[in-house]
Amino acid sequence: MSQVRMPHIVYVCAAPVYGGAEEYLIGLAENVRRADWRVSALLPQRPGFAGAVARLEAAGVGVATGPIKTSEDYPWPTLLHLADVPQRAWLERTLRAYAPDVVHINQPNTEGGQLVLAAAARLAGVPVVTTVHAYDSIGALGYRLGRLRDAIVDWHYRRVRAISVPAPTAARVLQQAYRHTRGKASVVGPAIDAARFAPARAAVGAAAWRARLAPDGATRLVGVVGRLSPEKGQVALVRAWPRIVAAAPGARLVLAGEGPARGAIEALCQAAGISDSVVLLGGVAHDDVPALLGALDVVVLPSRYECLPLAILEAMAVGRPVVAYAINAIPDAIAHEESGLLVTPGDDVALAAAILRILRDPALARCLGQCARQVIETRFTAAVQTHQILDLYQRVLCAPEGTHQ
Repeated sequence: MSQVRMPHIVYVCAAPVYGGAEEYLIGLAENVRRADWRVSALLPQRPGFAGAVARLEAAGVGVATGPIKTSEDYPWPTLLHLADVPQRAWLERTLRAYAPDVVHINQPNTEGGQLVLAAAARLAGVPVVTTVHAYDSIGALGYRLGRLRDAIVDWHYRRVRAISVPAPTAARVLQQAYRHTRGKASVVGPAIDAARFAPARAAVGAAAWRARLAPDGATRLVGVVGRLSPEKGQVALVRAWPRIVAAAPGARLVLAGEGPARGAIEALCQAAGISDSVVLLGGVAHDDVPALLGALDVVVLPSRYECLPLAILEAMAVGRPVVAYAINAIPDAIAHEESGLLVTPGDDVALAAAILRILRDPALARCLGQCARQVIETRFTAAVQTHQILDLYQRVLCAPEGTHQ
């Protein structure tokens, strides 16, 4: 009896740095490979992706790295990099060499991956799927020439067979913003390793983190785990911190991560006289994140414009109470007063009040954390994600060319 040939999915990551969107793609590739599909990945040849290469190879995914360019590699305005014909030709040759059944391109934002989309669309008969993580109209975000760039992005979506997004809100907003995405968007949520982020397992390493960050044993720890970048909103939390520490003396703010906003955060802490109660940990190793989260009394995500940050879901998996801005798809995961507390974006007073409420009410903190863990176990598992993405691929592979999913 001849062996059934499983479809070959080739994932392409076109991002200058490794972040949550890239973590989503790597996890997706690992889960599809575990379902016995053939999987390959094309990643940028950048230092930040070394860990991802090792993980994928350990999962049995064929990995190649190459000089994949993004808009940050060009001195021209964003999207004019599409005029780089040699790069597009290289991408087209490389993708064709894989002989894929489906090309799946990761877009950390609507502009990202356009050069790869242009190349993949030229592969005869090969359907293109893309995941869009930040989905708002570029013009709506205040970009110069936003309407022109929206039109260019929308033109490329014509040739995309299907689009996956992390949450229902993302599907709705994307299809309102870009005409050629309508009828193509499906939800494929993030998958959190429930065992790795299990509260009991995280508690083992959390004791060491608490001994380091709260040596007196009584200090309350409020923290953010994520890149220090303007969109992540750590500056807003630092602005609110004097109000919090005044009402909860001895509390300590822990900021884990590195990024371009570090200098502004340090300056703000010094100007506000709160440097002694704020800890900038710098980058934290991938394996240490669950234990660090387990050491925190409250996890805060004051992101200004994100879709559905993995940092929120990881904190929920560890059973931590979360305070976040009610933006974009975050309310799709957090039900206010049930699995976390949501705050109006930009309201520093409300942000401080929500954090203090949890610090003062251990029963509330425990209830929010337990409910948050249940949300992860029900909706954001590898099994749920694998079912969603394989269903999307099967529909794409079975549909006649030119039809929308």
